[in-house]
Amino acid sequence: MLATIYGLSTVLCLLVAVSFLTTRAESPLCARVLAANYFLYGFQSLLATLLLSSVWPEAGTIRAVGAMALGPAWYAYYMSVLDPVALRNGRHWPHLLPPACMVVALASGLWRIMDLLIIASFAGYWLALVRHLLTGSEPKLTGIHNFDSARGWLRVLASMMLINLFIEIGVTAELALGTPLRDALSLKIGVTLFFIFNCIALLLVLSRAPLLEWMHQLKPWPAKPKAPETELKAVFERWLHLISERELYLSEHSVTLARAARMLGVPSRLLSQAINSCYGANFSRHLNDLRVARAQSLLKESPSMAVTDVYVEAGFSTKSHFHREFARVTGLSPSDYRRIA
Repeated sequence: MLATIYGLSTVLCLLVAVSFLTTRAESPLCARVLAANYFLYGFQSLLATLLLSSVWPEAGTIRAVGAMALGPAWYAYYMSVLDPVALRNGRHWPHLLPPACMVVALASGLWRIMDLLIIASFAGYWLALVRHLLTGSEPKLTGIHNFDSARGWLRVLASMMLINLFIEIGVTAELALGTPLRDALSLKIGVTLFFIFNCIALLLVLSRAPLLEWMHQLKPWPAKPKAPETELKAVFERWLHLISERELYLSEHSVTLARAARMLGVPSRLLSQAINSCYGANFSRHLNDLRVARAQSLLKESPSMAVTDVYVEAGFSTKSHFHREFARVTGLSPSDYRRIA
């Protein structure tokens, strides 16, 4: 049964990989890197099928090396989305070390540490991905069409990697207790979850759902002429009235560019142009500037209010994002600002 599910997962992974590899993506680098990740997962699933079917027992050794490549592969994908220039500069060669360490361990006969190396690799890369998501991912994503979907997709992948980590820990613990690999409950749960995830991923690709549409656009976004200045100013004035009246900026996830445009009854492109032209910054930066201004008022008017309460009241969802944006606008930390205000 497990071998069958792994075999089906192999097919699903290859279909998703081919779809990303052949699409005329607007961001071809990240689409191609994601395709490479799915090819790797498909290869890992194929090896698991051969291992569990007793067709090729040595497949487990190769699969261990492949498992050490999963973390670096997902890290490369995150970098292709968040910082493609850094990915292209060739300075990421140290990420080849985890698979190399596994090869050395297997060649030295250190079989007992094999699972521990995989767990350490998964944990380390998961922490690295979470750090990138929590520290500065939003400014880098704002250049992507529908960056909310991009951020959501990266969070989904980070969650799946965390699940992968827990499954690996569970399988290692069961094997240590003498449970045969075929009977390991953690493995059964893991293969089922990832089969379901791969089914959903394929459906998202085929349906061109927003969660992936930002990345695999079938056609490049056409260049649109800029609207007249008078129209841009009128839209921007309407936007200022709307955001002030409803205080939309007081919740970091309360409004997106698409939703704001729908509320105004204008195309997203037009609202984006209006904000950039009249304010001199993009939609996300404008909202954050309003939140910082709100935080400045709270720091001055409510000296007894804790900084943690200030950033929540100002509309920020995380303390790190608040401190970063506050320092960008004021050049000071919230505490320093309160002291001299």
